[in-house]
Amino acid sequence: MTDLCQSCNSCGMPFSNPADRYQNSPYCVYCTNSDGSLKTYSQVLSDTVNHLVKHQGIDAAVAHEIANSTLKDLPAWKENKI
Repeated sequence: MTDLCQSCNSCGMPFSNPADRYQNSPYCVYCTNSDGSLKTYSQVLSDTVNHLVKHQGIDAAVAHEIANSTLKDLPAWKENKI
């Protein structure tokens, strides 16, 4: 049995069901392009901000601060210069 991560290494979304993960990658279906490659940091940041605004009612500027501070510490971005 493969020991896979329990959440997306790019945005932190928990893998609640197998359809959340892009195949066997450490990334969710929202952080990957159709070919399985990881979206850019700015794309993931924008998507995360939009999610926070739409689903949690957070002000866009505050959502940007929250998303940026959260994402930069995740494995996909921590090792890369963003």
